[in-house]
Amino acid sequence: MSINLKKGGCVNLSKENPDPKKIQIGLGWDTNQSDRGTEFDLDGLKGEKMKNYISEEAKVSKEAILEKPVYIKGRTTIRENSFVDSFTLINEDSTIHANTIIGKYCSIGKKVEVGVPKHPLSRLSTSVISFHLENRFPDYNSAFKQVEFEIYEDTKIENDV
Repeated sequence: MSINLKKGGCVNLSKENPDPKKIQIGLGWDTNQSDRGTEFDLDGLKGEKMKNYISEEAKVSKEAILEKPVYIKGRTTIRENSFVDSFTLINEDSTIHANTIIGKYCSIGKKVEVGVPKHPLSRLSTSVISFHLENRFPDYNSAFKQVEFEIYEDTKIENDV
């Protein structure tokens, strides 16, 4: 069954009509002219009016991709090869590490790290001395055998998380 509504029209989806199995809604792009609520304009969702909201304190890598609009608060860091999809909020003091994908409509809390580096678990120690020494203790490079190890794996957060 199909129902077409004109502006101001209504359809009953209450207890009196309990059997709808599937509902599909299509919207036009005209400004709401109804006197029953606040005016809104769906034209803003087309893209040309959208923008990102990024705190002046935030650090976003040039190799990161932010789909408009996203909201980045406070001293948040977004590292290289990261992708943040539209309508996502990342709260202050968070870090989005390399190779991370965050879907649409997500809310990331304060002081959260996503895509944190991993450590080799097959070694006697998980300390950085066995795989990342040159960046932490450069004077001791020859003292410890270094292991080839990819510290960043791909991390993906799906939509609406």
